[in-house]
Amino acid sequence: MEKFFKLKENGTTASTEILAGLTTFFAMSYIVAVNPNVLGQAGMPWGAVFLATIIASIIGTLIMGLFANVPYALAPGVGLNAFFTFTVVKGLGFTWQQAMSMVFICGLINIIISEPNCKLIIQSILPCSSTPSRRHRHLSSPTSAWWTSASSNSLLTRLLRPGPTSAWPVWIRPASVSS
Repeated sequence: MEKFFKLKENGTTASTEILAGLTTFFAMSYIVAVNPNVLGQAGMPWGAVFLATIIASIIGTLIMGLFANVPYALAPGVGLNAFFTFTVVKGLGFTWQQAMSMVFICGLINIIISEPNCKLIIQSILPCSSTPSRRHRHLSSPTSAWWTSASSNSLLTRLLRPGPTSAWPVWIRPASVSS
């Protein structure tokens, strides 16, 4: 274990890491109960969401620990699930299946725009920062990430406006809108 995780090099011990892992587990285990309840209000099956939450948390945390060698635990977040349920499904009138297809499409867009060449293109079309040095001509990575996120959210907000002229295909339009 010492050799794989380089505990001494990182200034820690196995007992410290085990205690930290247990503390993290108990601090974030609430999501296993909360997530199915929030998404259940959108009409998703409680048991399926319960298992998906557990499986996603295990896979994400194992990848971070075993491949990235960082002590991060990953699990679904309540904030985005609340947005999914109360804004997209209940507020805008989409079914949970339609909303999940939108989440999938947004995930694909995020993968595409995080590709290094695409990121450079995005940075090249953004205005220069106010830093006088030519070396820092382009916006920083966090600024670029913010712009990308803000522009995709703005686009989605325009696309998600329910109505007969919605830009979404018929199979993804809210049930409350007639074609």
